[in-house]
Amino acid sequence: MKLTEEQLLANWNSLINVIKDNFTGDRKEKLLELYNKLQPEMMMAPASGFEHFHNCFIGGYVDHVLRVVKCAKAQYELWLDCGLSEQDFTVEELIFVALNHD
Repeated sequence: MKLTEEQLLANWNSLINVIKDNFTGDRKEKLLELYNKLQPEMMMAPASGFEHFHNCFIGGYVDHVLRVVKCAKAQYELWLDCGLSEQDFTVEELIFVALNHD
């Protein structure tokens, strides 16, 4: 896959919006600080350096993380429908793990 400059920027902005929309307080500020500091590297990074692994292309890391966050949110809703207690863990905690899983 080859992402255009516009797609790279749109993905980056979507990633930042995940943080802005799902976190509060000190965690939100620290995540935004970290991600903004690492923007040039993260925005261009592949998810893997091995061609036979997932998202080994420029911008693949952010693309992959966005997909994982989307799937984690959908899975969370499914778990709630199946009886998961919201006291077990919060959607904020789940998204934090999805953002930083790699």
